[in-house]
Amino acid sequence: MNINQIIKEKRKSLSLTQEQLANQLGVSTPAVSKWESGASYPDITILPNLAKILKTDINTLLSFQSDLSDEEINNRIKDLSSFALNHTIDEIFEKAMDIISEYPNCYKLILNVALSLDGFAIFKVGNSDLDKLEKLSLKVEELYRKIMDSTDVNIKSLARQQLIFREVNRKNFDKAEELLETIPDKLMVDKSELKTRVEFTKGNLNEAKKAAQEKLYALTSDVNSQLLLLLDIELDQGNIETAKYITDVSCNLCKTLDIWEYTANLGKFQFYIKTKNADAFVETLSALIETYGDIFKQNDSPLYSEINLVKDNYDDNFTNNFIDSFMSTIIKSLETDDELDFVKDNPKFKEIIASAITKSNR
Repeated sequence: MNINQIIKEKRKSLSLTQEQLANQLGVSTPAVSKWESGASYPDITILPNLAKILKTDINTLLSFQSDLSDEEINNRIKDLSSFALNHTIDEIFEKAMDIISEYPNCYKLILNVALSLDGFAIFKVGNSDLDKLEKLSLKVEELYRKIMDSTDVNIKSLARQQLIFREVNRKNFDKAEELLETIPDKLMVDKSELKTRVEFTKGNLNEAKKAAQEKLYALTSDVNSQLLLLLDIELDQGNIETAKYITDVSCNLCKTLDIWEYTANLGKFQFYIKTKNADAFVETLSALIETYGDIFKQNDSPLYSEINLVKDNYDDNFTNNFIDSFMSTIIKSLETDDELDFVKDNPKFKEIIASAITKSNR
């Protein structure tokens, strides 16, 4: 995005007219108009004040390394993920900050880095050092707040979502609701569906199929997320029969629409913890472990043949190491979870924990 586009978008987002911006800067309205049309550029001495009025920074105005393609962003996240396997959490954060410093105004990159760091913190630290985990979480939170400068509504909403989760965990419900009100409702027009229809009508069948598959995958994932949320609600209300029904629906949905088999077992995982069914829980835990790596095979489904979900971004060596390391860390954390006291004497559970400890110590 060029400086003229940035000035125009920032001004409009603040509901300023060209005349109002000109008056605050002490320039003429035609001058602002020329900046926004690209006919001329603001004098360098005006930039600090212009950035302040538009609630941004000079680097953003100058489009300093602000744009990266999705492929370039994916490559940087892939590099960070590979680095994370064999380095400490502090080294991972340092590398992540280096990536961001190179592209300080690419908010989509910052969002992906922040989401990755959240995962790495749990992966590397988990419940072993809750104070450190909280400090790392606050560092990531700073990144989500930085994203609030983005002009992309979707990116800002995703960052706000993460901030809302944090406020809820702190029981700051008023703050969470305040943030929630700033997220726009869904647009009346479904852009992705329109894209599918346009490409189909143009005769671009592969593009139409890709757009339709992306929409299907997103819808199915959203539906299953709502089912798992409903499951938690029913379990908390003690409605066991309804919860069991929702568990089965979630599992069948994932299988019917070729969603990651690991996800199909998440409902069972929640259900058996709440109902304290030790044998069924251990069986489900084993299934989760066995199917975790299947996300890298999801492109094999005819329903998603045209979209790049995960596996094309990583080689087999990375995926195998990541799967083993991540699952071992998660399983080890189960050993200290008080909610699982009902299953800790189960021989199969002990076997799973012992195996995870052995893998993580390799």
